[in-house]
Amino acid sequence: MNLHGDSSVGRRADRGASAVELLVATATGLALAALCGQAFAVSHATYRSAVTKLDRDQQAQYALAVIAAEVGAIVDVPRSTGCLSRGVQIAPGQMEFSANLYDRDTLLLDAASSGSRDVVVATRDVFEPGDIVRLTDPGERDDPSDDMSQCARIGNMSTDRLTLETALARSFPARSPVALVNRVTYRLDEHARLMRTQDGGTQRIADHVLGFEVEQAGRLLTIRLTMQDVPTRLRRLVVDSP
Repeated sequence: MNLHGDSSVGRRADRGASAVELLVATATGLALAALCGQAFAVSHATYRSAVTKLDRDQQAQYALAVIAAEVGAIVDVPRSTGCLSRGVQIAPGQMEFSANLYDRDTLLLDAASSGSRDVVVATRDVFEPGDIVRLTDPGERDDPSDDMSQCARIGNMSTDRLTLETALARSFPARSPVALVNRVTYRLDEHARLMRTQDGGTQRIADHVLGFEVEQAGRLLTIRLTMQDVPTRLRRLVVDSP
């Protein structure tokens, strides 16, 4: 009997079994890794999609909140020279209006004559060169229907004196209100972006915008903002000027 030979065969069989087990284990590990990788990829894609939708929805809500706040600061100029038309001007994919966004105003310290470009104000530091201001002759203090206004850009400033780029078309008495006027435009551009322009400076408010619609019925202003992959957001506002 050759005991030594039988022992060698057993060891070779053990090594063969170990190799097969290793191959099976490796294949199983690779299959599990592939499944885990696929599951991770699906989970990651779902997560990114959810984050993208949330981001776009937040952009829409932010844009509508900013518009609502600024529409609330619209200034009404029923009879004026050089001012933007009253209320909200609406065009396809666009809205425009005048507002005193930062609540900056003062009074004329002295009367200002027709044809003059220099006006003296009670408080100078509420304005800057390049700002548009609105001077209003209140007429009868208790009757706003006879108010007369003029808008002009400030060319220069010194102490309490404003030098306007446009001469006054009429006289304004002392203590006539002088208020900042911001010209604000929201429009949907060709790159599906909602852009905001204030006094010549432009910034992006939202990306991936499919639609920006503005309607007005009387004093009710309706704004619809449609972002890619999220439901249309709607905001209704009551404006002072129809």
